[in-house]
Amino acid sequence: MTDEEKARHLALRKERADEILAALDQFKVCGQCSSISYKRAQTCCVCGAYRFEEREEMVAKSARKMGNHPFPRTSGIVPRLAP
Repeated sequence: MTDEEKARHLALRKERADEILAALDQFKVCGQCSSISYKRAQTCCVCGAYRFEEREEMVAKSARKMGNHPFPRTSGIVPRLAP
């Protein structure tokens, strides 16, 4: 992965983190893998867990971490980027 691709991916994650921070009441954080899901989700789409943290301060904390790292902490491999 080139530095340009990494920068582009980081910019996309920052953009998504800002969207989440603007609507904290719509999201929750997986208690197992720390992925952010919509509140309507029954299970985590990443790890399948069903325990979530819904406090807005925890969602905000996870979203800020997400926006500061180019790759998910729960990612087993570096994601492929669309050209």
